[in-house]
Amino acid sequence: MGTIKSLISRLRKTVDIESRPYRLAGEAYVDATEFNKSIRAGALEIAVDLYQGPFMPRSEVEEFVELRNHYESVLRNAVLSSSDGQLIFRLAEKVELDLELWEAAAKSLDGNQAQVDIAASQIRRIKASWNR
Repeated sequence: MGTIKSLISRLRKTVDIESRPYRLAGEAYVDATEFNKSIRAGALEIAVDLYQGPFMPRSEVEEFVELRNHYESVLRNAVLSSSDGQLIFRLAEKVELDLELWEAAAKSLDGNQAQVDIAASQIRRIKASWNR
């Protein structure tokens, strides 16, 4: 029990926690909730803005791994389906090593040669890493 008390003590420095039973005092902002709402509403620009990388990337807890895979898959598929070159490019920048996203960005970007060049460079870099 001492370990839990010390963890709660450290957590209290950043979050208001009530005692007996331990629980959050008030509302807590969770960007994953906002991300999920944005996806469901079709607000892909907001979802891409909120996406900061894999959800709980170091966690191996089964439920978190499932949520991580779900969030990434839903966002990726929705953005690819949008055919919005700027949106695809922005997500590709955050994901980095996703060949399909970079290829879709290169095909969908109209009139922005600098971004097309960046996408082409990333495509070459990803393909080159496969040959190592």
